Amino acid sequence: MDTTTRNALLNDVTIIERLSHEEGVEVQAFNTALFDTDAPVLVTRVIRSALGILRKADDVWVLTNTANKQATPIPIADYLDDYGIEAQTHEFSSEKQTARGRGRAMLAAAKELPADLLVMGAHGENAFSAIFGLDRATRKIVTVSPIPVLIQR
Repeated sequence: MDTTTRNALLNDVTIIERLSHEEGVEVQAFNTALFDTDAPVLVTRVIRSALGILRKADDVWVLTNTANKQATPIPIADYLDDYGIEAQTHEFSSEKQTARGRGRAMLAAAKELPADLLVMGAHGENAFSAIFGLDRATRKIVTVSPIPVLIQR
């Protein structure tokens, strides 16, 4: 059993950086995680983009919305740990809220810590149904956040 399979079977989600090539070892690892383990795969760029900033931070927190029963902060905290960044986890809830309510709940959680930077991925909607092409939670965050937001799709 290879490392990708073993790790995917032991965790709720596998986090993989965005693929830089269409062939090779990283594509094989992605395919293994996606098709051979029946576990979700999170492909991200924003965390990697923020590594330099996060290494210099006094505290790093991984926020998790408890309304999403499949979400777990542990894989991201473990990923950061691989880069020498100790991250703590913090839960917030947006149970039964609208998308904009989820955005407000995330901002409230960041304020509660208190955070001075929010790092997040962007989710999009159809350009005809959303200003900026962002989903409503992301749009709420980028339009009202009192702290800087490092965002990447």
